[in-house]
Amino acid sequence: MEKDFITYEYMSKTGKASEQTRLVDIYEAFGWEVTDIKPTLSEGVTISFKRDRKLRHKNEVNKLQRKAEENYSQIKHLENSQKNAPSIFSYIFGIISVLILGGGMSMVMVNPQSTTMLVVGIVLGVVGLALCAINYPIYKKWVDKKTAQIMPLIDDAEEKLATTLENASNLVFEEE
Repeated sequence: MEKDFITYEYMSKTGKASEQTRLVDIYEAFGWEVTDIKPTLSEGVTISFKRDRKLRHKNEVNKLQRKAEENYSQIKHLENSQKNAPSIFSYIFGIISVLILGGGMSMVMVNPQSTTMLVVGIVLGVVGLALCAINYPIYKKWVDKKTAQIMPLIDDAEEKLATTLENASNLVFEEE
């Protein structure tokens, strides 16, 4: 009785829990099989894979895998860039708004007998509240504008990734 012995190569990838299914789909196209999925401390997962060492067309498959990883990295970068600049602006604008609000409150509390300080403090407080209130709509509008600009680039990168995965899958699972 002869037993077929298969040697494997192993790999682990760490990503966000929300990316788990996508990572599994990507690497399965290159002949990798999931062996284990473990959560990480920071809302992520570590996925362990194995693949037959005697994979046919291994060099081409490895080149396609590197290309797919680059495409996926580009997609993640584009998705993150949609919110980076608006978020930074929103945090700074929010801090300034709260400082104005706090300045108005301080003016009222420093000298409560002064009518001038009371009026200026109330005006500053109202201005600070108004600025806080418009912060989110500004952020949302900016994100929507960036999304409209970046979505065609993301779609192109997604199409390149899909083509790469199809080519790799055809090589890995082609009939002998």
